Amino acid sequence: MRKETARFWNRLVKPHKYNRRRHRKWFGKFDLNTHFKGRFDLHSQTFQVCIWKQSAIKVKGNRIFLSNGCGRKPLRFKLPRTMPMGKIVQAELGFRELRLTISYF
Repeated sequence: MRKETARFWNRLVKPHKYNRRRHRKWFGKFDLNTHFKGRFDLHSQTFQVCIWKQSAIKVKGNRIFLSNGCGRKPLRFKLPRTMPMGKIVQAELGFRELRLTISYF
């Protein structure tokens, strides 16, 4: 996942450098979305630190599934038996760890 994020970031830097050298205006959000949509195996809410929002998180039994967009297999992890009760509202993929934010309300 991090390799794909890095690949996206490196590809995004190229047009930035090109425009800066020529003193051109930076692309708008619509232009960037149009240009990069579907080119990377990342969920639309994923970038740099690999964070998933609640809408991209599914829990089935003792497993958590993190979406990577339509048509792509989700990442899946086994949850610990001592998992606190509550709703998982955010997941962050770190180095050798998965950090979960749980809401009790």
